[in-house]
Amino acid sequence: MKKYLVEIWLPDEFSDEFAARIPAQIEKVNELMLNRTISSYTLTADRSRLWTTLSAEDESGVQAILDEFPLIEWMDYEIHELMFHHESSAFIMPRFSLN
Repeated sequence: MKKYLVEIWLPDEFSDEFAARIPAQIEKVNELMLNRTISSYTLTADRSRLWTTLSAEDESGVQAILDEFPLIEWMDYEIHELMFHHESSAFIMPRFSLN
């Protein structure tokens, strides 16, 4: 599996239909994070852009994942293949109990 960063641009104004699909988008992203397809998902404070890192076999696999997003019809995006992606959570060791 390769790692990709997807830069996503959102519309300037959110329609009622867009807003109604946000809960489904959150549910889909949570599902993809639970199965470790998505490793990060970030929204800018002004709500204009998202960045997500994900794993896929190739760029067409990334596009297939993005096509599952309930909000995809309002998103413009660029896909960037990454050489590597380090996550701090991978370096956290569980605490051991001496009891």
